[in-house]
Amino acid sequence: MPDRRVAPPLRHTLDFTLPKPELFLEKEGLSGWLIASDLQPVLRIEVCFRAGKITENQEAVSSFTASMLEKGTLNKSASQIAAILDQHSAQLEISPGMDFTTISLYCLTSNLRKVLPLFLEIISAPSFDENEFRLHCEIFLQNLQVNKEKNSYLAGQAIRGLVFGDHPYGRSTEAEDIKALTTEHLKSFFNQWYSPFSVFVSGKIEAEDLKTLNEGLQPRIISGNAIQMPGIHKGEKRIERNESVQCSIRMGKPGISRTDNDYPAYLLTNHLLGGFFGSRLMKNIREEKGLTYGIYSGVQHLQQATMQTIGADVNKENLEAAMEAIRLELTTLTDLSDEELMTAKNHFIGSMQNDVNTIFAAADKIKTLQLNQLSPSYYQELILSLDKLTIADIKKAAEIHFQPQDFSVAIAG
Repeated sequence: MPDRRVAPPLRHTLDFTLPKPELFLEKEGLSGWLIASDLQPVLRIEVCFRAGKITENQEAVSSFTASMLEKGTLNKSASQIAAILDQHSAQLEISPGMDFTTISLYCLTSNLRKVLPLFLEIISAPSFDENEFRLHCEIFLQNLQVNKEKNSYLAGQAIRGLVFGDHPYGRSTEAEDIKALTTEHLKSFFNQWYSPFSVFVSGKIEAEDLKTLNEGLQPRIISGNAIQMPGIHKGEKRIERNESVQCSIRMGKPGISRTDNDYPAYLLTNHLLGGFFGSRLMKNIREEKGLTYGIYSGVQHLQQATMQTIGADVNKENLEAAMEAIRLELTTLTDLSDEELMTAKNHFIGSMQNDVNTIFAAADKIKTLQLNQLSPSYYQELILSLDKLTIADIKKAAEIHFQPQDFSVAIAG
């Protein structure tokens, strides 16, 4: 038995190993990958469609089309679908996004045969029932009204609009958009865009079920194109809310792609700034100055752009002090010690390695590689590059990518 009073020895490793996916399905415009594991009798099936927000010609039609898939098919009502999934301990997860929509099924391996036909029916023959649609609209409008009272929601909307302008990445859904939608819009969008192009099966699945899935997925020719990014914007926006005692701060700017030569240094510099609890923003603005309970900086990758953000919520009387402190942290990123750099490296690399400790998490990484056409060794190469970074590399990245004047600013409250 190990002596719990003695800390285990520090082990420094740069290994990053993903299971090797097996190509089990290849049709025109459709590929399927199996990430097999026998450790647990569970599985997940993810079907991806190029039906994200960048494909819509009418606001909210992509997200509403996705949300309505489980609200009824040509043969089953919404309540019948819910009952079947519940009876067999299965879960359906619908994730409409900016670039793609992903429909996922989670279940026990032994129950897949009972729910797979329903899953295939949901993604191929939705009914878009009028009554279910109206109910969904009412619920969405109620939630929207609640969100409009949240500073964080308003600031998040505003910063995307400032950075991306009138591109779908920058547009936000309003009540008028929902009132203009009809089931005919959803049916038209579904018919145009809902052709599966990538499938990811992770966990334990029987050969017969894999064959059924293979036969049940039929790609179609899609006739549209995603809306292209016209250009990047910059600006400031202040949303005054006199009744609010707090302000939400959101700062944003375009970032760089995963394949850029500066990307490892850029990523680690962001981590040092606000990517973990020991980051500059957390230590200096939260712990030392007490200006906020939480503050972060992050990088969001999209197909046509990358967005770099800084976010915090502060009391109104601390707004100017917080903004000044954030800008100071950006300008002093070039000044760091070997110890601080090593701490950030170890935390970031360790987090990446720990992030694939389940088969579903590993499948998420493989899905990112496939959807973004990255090399199978991408993450391993990234870790090796991160480990080699020096203070000079971080200083250069900070000087190029983290200048305060390059950020758009949205404040709500």
